[in-house]
Amino acid sequence: EEAIKLQQEVVDASRRVLGEEDVESIRRSANLAVMLDDAGRSNEAEAIHRRLLELQQRNHGNDHPDTLATLAELASVLQYQGKLE
Repeated sequence: EEAIKLQQEVVDASRRVLGEEDVESIRRSANLAVMLDDAGRSNEAEAIHRRLLELQQRNHGNDHPDTLATLAELASVLQYQGKLE
């Protein structure tokens, strides 16, 4: 939980300084989502991955490697939740 709290602080600062759509802010948010998922907080992780996917699709398109990586992370979270559709 301490690591998640610290990572959230990093994400918040990155968004403030660099903006939500900056590559580093997105990477830091993705790290937070993975941490949340590992901690059993998959609903929160799903919400973050969905937001990141939206940003990356808009900025890079559907076929960009970062977009695809986020899509894979989202799929993993959904699979864990049993949302196989």
